Amino acid sequence: MPALVGMSLLLAGCDDPEAADGAETGREPADLEELRDADLTRLAALVDADMKVLEALHAQDYRLVPPPGDGMSRDQYLDAVASGDLDFLAFEPVSDMDVVVSGDVAVVTYRSFIHVAAEGMGELEHDAWSTYRYERGADGWELAWEQVTAVGGFPPRTSAVSDTTPGERMRQGGGRTDRSAV
Repeated sequence: MPALVGMSLLLAGCDDPEAADGAETGREPADLEELRDADLTRLAALVDADMKVLEALHAQDYRLVPPPGDGMSRDQYLDAVASGDLDFLAFEPVSDMDVVVSGDVAVVTYRSFIHVAAEGMGELEHDAWSTYRYERGADGWELAWEQVTAVGGFPPRTSAVSDTTPGERMRQGGGRTDRSAV
């Protein structure tokens, strides 16, 4: 098993690589669609600042590692969205969503375009690789952990430096294979 896959499984909470290999081929299609739908719903809720949806989808012990690298708790993150300190103007996948399910833990990863107004940083547009660890509880899938890595470094170059943003280049086909967005 490649080291990167093993590390991903460890981060996902799966300590049995053989079980994960079996889960890769034995995934329930309903889980895959439910996770994709949950994540797309969450992205739309971030753009709309729909706190009821966001509170339902983020686990109580949720942790975020955003591009600057400083971790945020669930309360810190959701409070920043609710107050407008983090105002997501766009947050959308620009690659396929890869989903791996192992029991009650799932990892979702994809490249996304993020346009956000962040208090103290201004308005930022960049592509990012996002990795999410979901856990299935009594009420369904909840997001427990998230890491977002800015493509090209952070802070991203502004539109004033480049005629097009990374997300615009991706949508125009620059450096992207012809795959569906989800």
